[in-house]
Amino acid sequence: MVPFAEIERNEFNLNLPRYIDSQTPEDLQDIAGHLQGGIPAADVDALQRYWAVCPQLRHTLFKANRPGYVDLAVEKSAIKFAIYEHPEFTAFIAGMNAHFAAWRQTSAATLKGLQAGCHPKEVIVALAESLLAHYAGKPLIDPYDVYLHLMDYWAETMQDDCYLIAADGWRAETTRIIEKDKKGKEKDRGWTCDLIPKVLIVARYFAKEQAAIDQLAAELEGVAVRLSEMEEEHGGEEGAFADFDKVNKDRSLPTCGPCRARIQPHRRVCRDRPTKAGCGLYCGGWRCDRGHRGSHRGSHRGSQAVATGHARRDEAHGDPGDTRASP
Repeated sequence: MVPFAEIERNEFNLNLPRYIDSQTPEDLQDIAGHLQGGIPAADVDALQRYWAVCPQLRHTLFKANRPGYVDLAVEKSAIKFAIYEHPEFTAFIAGMNAHFAAWRQTSAATLKGLQAGCHPKEVIVALAESLLAHYAGKPLIDPYDVYLHLMDYWAETMQDDCYLIAADGWRAETTRIIEKDKKGKEKDRGWTCDLIPKVLIVARYFAKEQAAIDQLAAELEGVAVRLSEMEEEHGGEEGAFADFDKVNKDRSLPTCGPCRARIQPHRRVCRDRPTKAGCGLYCGGWRCDRGHRGSHRGSHRGSQAVATGHARRDEAHGDPGDTRASP
């Protein structure tokens, strides 16, 4: 915090560079360290504020090399693990968590006491000031970094809730989510609540069910990835899936429902005269390479597309066959 006297000495000029040094310190290179190896002890001493909190951690990470230089006592890949698992560091983290929990407990009691008509701006000012005071003088913690976390959360989430409480009190009203499709038909997509989001309800009362759904979704994603890999590996012309229309994305030929085998284009598929069943176009039947038989049933558009495709292929192979259609 810049004192008022310093601002007065600068003739009340509020240009930030006058008060904040934004220059990056010069990175000094140690030639002897580059040539002969070793980490300069001066670089390690520059981290004294960390060693003040975890004095034994320094001896865990470094070992003597020669006067003025040290070496790593652990592998580079194990540095992070060595720090996080060190007893002094874990004790420091536990203490910081307890310190924050104490502030959160006090602040939660204040927030739960809010009533309709409260002033959100006054609420956040009081919270921010109490947080700054709570972390003043704590090692390795910049109070203003913690303050910025609080302000980000306030801007993203908390202020909306506070304004809702200021307007209506602790009243959570649900509303239906109604959407219209392209045809203008309304569809109910469930419910929502501004004060208590659905995700909080699920996390509080349906945690096990949500965990089961997430597990199934993860398994489904894994299966989809493996399926995609198999299709890519075996979906070529000479691959095991060469005859699978869906895998090869070839929609030009019809397939057999029971076994998904392709119906060969030169074979006459539908020979019966038109009937009243289905669309009336080639509704007799089909036979695939593996001996399965069936009839074309379904929508008029689907049956007509299949019949038209059969007629074109027969004509291409010199078999005009029966191309009669219903009127």
